[in-house]
Amino acid sequence: VIPRYRPASAEYDVAVSLAGPWSDQFFHWFVEYLPRLIAVEAYAGKLDIDPVYLVPTDRPNWMSRSLELLHIPDNRIFSWKGGRVQVQQLLVPSLWRDTESTAPEEGYVHSPRGISEVATRMRNNVSDAERRDRVGTRIYISRSGESTRQVVNEDELRSTLDAYGFD
Repeated sequence: VIPRYRPASAEYDVAVSLAGPWSDQFFHWFVEYLPRLIAVEAYAGKLDIDPVYLVPTDRPNWMSRSLELLHIPDNRIFSWKGGRVQVQQLLVPSLWRDTESTAPEEGYVHSPRGISEVATRMRNNVSDAERRDRVGTRIYISRSGESTRQVVNEDELRSTLDAYGFD
């Protein structure tokens, strides 16, 4: 019996997958996926290639905004539903991290340099008008309703944060 394969839903010359475990979660996106994107962009610039980025289909607004702030054009961002795609050259960047030599207690931690690079590039691409609108904005993101890592004294914390102008 010869197995039947579904044909590829799309074809790309050079691609990078930014869709994977926890890619739709804010922390992982900014600390793991975006530093990889920056590394690929540096590599691509040296080789004069323009890879496309395969991102989750139902991506949140903050994910799209982060790509915009890193100046990744829309014509290089493709929603990937998890089906087959054909890629001539798949770039698989490794995770930027500090190793035991710099963080022995932790084993490895996410790279402060990679995180800083993402933050600097995004900050530099925020318009002056948008920056003026956001000056002084403080936001607390609650974990209430989450099944793990809840803040046990959230009511007390919120009253303290309110005194400091947090939304």
